[in-house]
Amino acid sequence: MIYFPFAEYWWLYLAFTGFVVLLLLLDLGVFHRESHEVRFKEALGWSIVWITLALVFNIGFYYFAQYRLSSDTALTALPGF
Repeated sequence: MIYFPFAEYWWLYLAFTGFVVLLLLLDLGVFHRESHEVRFKEALGWSIVWITLALVFNIGFYYFAQYRLSSDTALTALPGF
């Protein structure tokens, strides 16, 4: 069983890919234009930023899936769903 078929959720895949590319361009093109030695504090700060962003995305995806998939009869028939 495919939970997120491409034909139905193409916009979700496109939005995710576009968002990742946008963040990559922002990170490499704006925040790190000048090469320098990265200190521990800076590395820790950026790690916290990216991990927090990933967690926020996962929370949003969880609530989206809970809202969207809770009414799917094929999934509600699964034990423990």
